[in-house]
Amino acid sequence: MSGVRFIAPVQRWFDEALTLHRTGQRDQARALYQRVLAAEPAHFGALHMHGAALLQDGKPDDARLWLQRAYTIDPTSADLNANLGLLELQAGDAVTAETHFRQSLAVTPRAAPALRGLARALLLQDRPAEALADFEAALAIAPASRAALIGKAMAQGGLGAFEAALAGCDAVLAQYPGDVEALALRGKALLSLERFAEVEATLGPAFAAGERGFQTPINLLSARQFACDWRDQDALWQALSPEKDAVFGQMFVSLAAPQADAATHAAWARAAGARWAAPRPAVLRPRHTGPIRLGYVSNDFREHAVAYVTAELFELHRRDQFQVTAIALNPAEPSALHQRLRAGFDDFIEVAGRSDADIADTIAAAGIDILIDMMGYTVGARPGALARRPAPVQMSYIGYPGSLGAHWMDYILADRTTIPAEHFGYFTEKVIWMPDTYQVNDRKRAIGAPLDRASQGLPATGFVYVCMNHTFKIQPAIFAIWMRLLAAVPGSVLWLVDDTPETTRNLLQSARQHGIDPSRLIFAPRAPLAAHLARLALADLFLDTLPYNAHATGSDALWAGVPVLTCLGGTFAGRVGASLLQAAGIADLVTTSLDAYEAQALDLARNPARLTAIRQRLTTNRSTCALFDSPRFRDHLEAAYHLMWDRHCAGLPPAHIAVPATSSG
Repeated sequence: MSGVRFIAPVQRWFDEALTLHRTGQRDQARALYQRVLAAEPAHFGALHMHGAALLQDGKPDDARLWLQRAYTIDPTSADLNANLGLLELQAGDAVTAETHFRQSLAVTPRAAPALRGLARALLLQDRPAEALADFEAALAIAPASRAALIGKAMAQGGLGAFEAALAGCDAVLAQYPGDVEALALRGKALLSLERFAEVEATLGPAFAAGERGFQTPINLLSARQFACDWRDQDALWQALSPEKDAVFGQMFVSLAAPQADAATHAAWARAAGARWAAPRPAVLRPRHTGPIRLGYVSNDFREHAVAYVTAELFELHRRDQFQVTAIALNPAEPSALHQRLRAGFDDFIEVAGRSDADIADTIAAAGIDILIDMMGYTVGARPGALARRPAPVQMSYIGYPGSLGAHWMDYILADRTTIPAEHFGYFTEKVIWMPDTYQVNDRKRAIGAPLDRASQGLPATGFVYVCMNHTFKIQPAIFAIWMRLLAAVPGSVLWLVDDTPETTRNLLQSARQHGIDPSRLIFAPRAPLAAHLARLALADLFLDTLPYNAHATGSDALWAGVPVLTCLGGTFAGRVGASLLQAAGIADLVTTSLDAYEAQALDLARNPARLTAIRQRLTTNRSTCALFDSPRFRDHLEAAYHLMWDRHCAGLPPAHIAVPATSSG
């Protein structure tokens, strides 16, 4: 037998298992791995590959047992750490996944799969710049990798480089024609660029062909809502599910959808909130001497609707009681409003482009007692940072009109109108009831010099209905009412915001379908705030939308002296108009059905004396009404902060709080 090499049975079984594994025969391979392990329970290769086969078969829970046993034997294995990284990615633990991929790359720095995995983990942590670098490193090794090309486009989109992301998707499609993920990502980039017709061309055929993955339905529905293209709304809505589609930046779809009620909003919120685990429990901080440290988190410390209404609040806070810090998610911009905002805070901390962990650590290091999230699930939000519980008390305010469905948000600021007691069950947060309205306002908003109608393309005579709400809030039922009003009021016009060519074209076409001359729809281009407020004063009546009301836009109209007609909805987003009007002293313009809304809009156009009286009342009340009494709002909000902080310092859990009313001070 000289010259014949003897191979031990265990090694032979393992080699045979590897061959079966590589040829896709994983069931047979696992059986042989188990035979090896029956003979040698600590066989590293069999433990590792048995776990890897289970992971490939979509059995991550089973795979974890074997991979972790292998890890106790050799925690330095590059391949094992790469598989553990993939396992943690599937489990949604991007932080642990990052650790394993980095351990793998420490041994094999040019391993393209580990680089791609690390980049994906970074993307999930909202670290697109780092992810982009790793995807590019992976592509330098394997230029044709579809996963890396797709990932690179995702990272570019995460950085706001949507044109580059679009080019990246086209590069994928050139190599892999018809790739559904690339098409979906292309549609998302086009949506961000507000090129709605191209979104339709990209995603419409895919949806019609039955594609329901990669967020195709929600991106298509989003584009159609913004473009006022109301085709197949029900079919698109039915194709959505909170588990797949409740992602921040897209949550407005559920808020604006006529098919969604308070229970639906709650389901979407809980699905979104569940995406972020809580790496650390709530901080218990004892009462300290000195002011309560407030931290306002926003991506909108810039020329933005939220900044327009909140700017004065930061200036008004009593510094003997509160230290006020901005956590700015957005980069600085050279605007007067941005400079005013910076000056209104005691500290202005810029964290744009930093990781969730870094942002959370920065907030914690600043010693923030009460953290106020002004973003929720809107574009630019960083829920992953807030989910790390960087402050003892965390409250949601103004950016997102609904529950976040999140274990890491303690309170939401509202009032009895926006969140009545019977709706508490739809919110995971405890509700802070402000005594007047939840919305703050800035009395320093300047109104430009008076304008004439001709300068804005409006007719010299005739009733001017106006709605400057974002176009995604316009729904078919409300638009049909507007068209009936134009038909019933000779010489009247409807004044809308000029958004995109697709949106304008669709609205004009819809007017034609309702038998209305399209020339009776007038479109206003975007303008600086002072000029916008000046032109608003030319309108006779602001028509609110439903199911998503005017929010800051409604306050703008009221500040400009234009009466707003609203209809009370069934959700926070649809009840804001009523809250504003009650606080402005014109609650008689709150209706409770669309029939009543239409009747009121018609009556006000036909009874100019009544409308004039309401307008005079609004103008007279403007300097004293609760809606624009910023010091009074400040008093109530600071009282809320004291009550929240007192509960925390007493070791009590968050609770619903009704803030007592006070006069302005």
